[in-house]
Amino acid sequence: MNSELVHPKVHAIIEDGEGRIWFGTEGGVTILDERRDARDPLRWQSVTASGAGGLPHPWIQAMARTPDGRIWAGTRGGGLAVAEQADPTRWTVYQAHPVRRFLGVIWPPFWQENVLSNDVRALVWGP
Repeated sequence: MNSELVHPKVHAIIEDGEGRIWFGTEGGVTILDERRDARDPLRWQSVTASGAGGLPHPWIQAMARTPDGRIWAGTRGGGLAVAEQADPTRWTVYQAHPVRRFLGVIWPPFWQENVLSNDVRALVWGP
């Protein structure tokens, strides 16, 4: 691998339905599309906390993929966000508080009784 990651410290890695690899780092999300030529500028795409449509915070704690192709990211200081697989550069923020990660499960701190976890069929939100 080369140095195209937005940040060298990676906390989460996930593959989407199109075979792209998503890296959740301390500086944002980097997406590697190995189907593209090494010289193609879209082979590596990075998304940071850059205002409207970006991540709510650059530090990614955990990531999960739903069967419908959405990618969820729990951030250290900005909450929970989701990206559509079709446009990985556009994120929607669903919770604006930091989250925690344990064994691949995203734990929003203010909803102590609930967790966000990926099972075989769907992303599960509940106790």
